[in-house]
Amino acid sequence: MTSAIALTPRRRHAFATFLCGDDPRYLTAARLLVWQLRCAPKTCSPDVPVVVLVTPEVPESHRKQLIELGSIVHVVEPLSALGWGPPGDARWKQVLAKLRLWEMIEHDRIAFLDADTILLQPMSGIFDDPATADGATGEGAVRFDEGQPPGSYVFAAITQIHFTHESWPPGCPNENYLNSGCFVLRPCRALFEHYLALLRTSDGRINQTFPDQNLLNYAHRRDGPMPWRALNPRWHVQYPTVEDLIATRNVAALHDKWWKPENVNAGEGLSTLYRKLIASLNAAKYH
Repeated sequence: MTSAIALTPRRRHAFATFLCGDDPRYLTAARLLVWQLRCAPKTCSPDVPVVVLVTPEVPESHRKQLIELGSIVHVVEPLSALGWGPPGDARWKQVLAKLRLWEMIEHDRIAFLDADTILLQPMSGIFDDPATADGATGEGAVRFDEGQPPGSYVFAAITQIHFTHESWPPGCPNENYLNSGCFVLRPCRALFEHYLALLRTSDGRINQTFPDQNLLNYAHRRDGPMPWRALNPRWHVQYPTVEDLIATRNVAALHDKWWKPENVNAGEGLSTLYRKLIASLNAAKYH
């Protein structure tokens, strides 16, 4: 079932997230993110639609809850990588379906956020980040079996940061490596076909541990024809700590497994924040 909310032609911007499987923790996380983007007074961007990509095995009851919060639920077929080995974690086997965002050409820009993201501020300003401007495809080498990239593209992302980050802006182990938990794209069928060609490669040129993340890092490598651009780190912080709540950091979003924070330094303050947000979601009258 897809939401009955109709898409108007070429809406300029949209937010998107992704949900697969039936894990109630990820459903709660996705519901919270949609509510914050659509309804929560301190963080919503009511003029920007929210699209939730779901794979076919997501239960109808879960889809209904997301629709009731005002999102557009879009059922997408999984993508597979022939000849690729298993991902680093079994739960990542469906994440390549995120690439179907590039098929959604009714939008000019889409800002993707992983479902386990919570907001501290509205996110609509991310579309004004200089990194989201149109870029011309360069002359970098493309192998014969990778297809033809488009003449222009938009792809901006957050740099993968260190597991711990006391300083600001946060340090990163490799400034050329992006994290696919937050990115902005311009949908493009030709670029989607380029990604599909990459999925058909099997010679190890793409590290398959993190399937979508490493494919995007390869397709948009800094020395390639379509290098990715770095978003301001304030838009999305991985492995957050209570220091990321400091006003001078001006952080807009935090990314972690809130039911079991990956960063052992997250502290009780962030866990309390998450519980308060869940309580506000459950108490909200959003129908």
